[in-house]
Amino acid sequence: MTTTPLATTTLPDPKLLSAWLADHATLGAGALETARRMRDADRWSEHRPMLERAAQALKASQADVHVVLETYGTGTPTIREAAARLGERVGRLKGNGHLVTESPATRLVELHGLLTCLRDLRDVWRTLLLLPLDAVDAQANVARLQAGIEGLDDVRPTLVPEALVEA
Repeated sequence: MTTTPLATTTLPDPKLLSAWLADHATLGAGALETARRMRDADRWSEHRPMLERAAQALKASQADVHVVLETYGTGTPTIREAAARLGERVGRLKGNGHLVTESPATRLVELHGLLTCLRDLRDVWRTLLLLPLDAVDAQANVARLQAGIEGLDDVRPTLVPEALVEA
């Protein structure tokens, strides 16, 4: 993978960086919670290695986001991250047309949500590559998150029949 040239050699404004990156740290906290829950669920057992790869990529990304926020920003958004983890749990209580059982579309919805988060966070690191931030390896985060995307993206075709086609 080629290295993206820096867009600037000037360090970012700490308040602007923190405001922008805190949203992504919050997203990452919820995504990590989702990946771990999916990995540990029996209904995802055949995809556990891919979900573990995604969870590890998200965990590394979160750790490095915290390093960036502590080094160049105004600190980590711990309350917001805790709220995101709680929100991920509450979100599972949504109505899905099935009061007692899981909807056939649940796994597809979970997969799409996780993939959306992985793609967004990968793109955050692509953006951070354009800044002179040497406290973390942004390119390694891009590569890890991309690997998580590629493994899980191949799962989608296997879920569509059970999720969207009546039995």
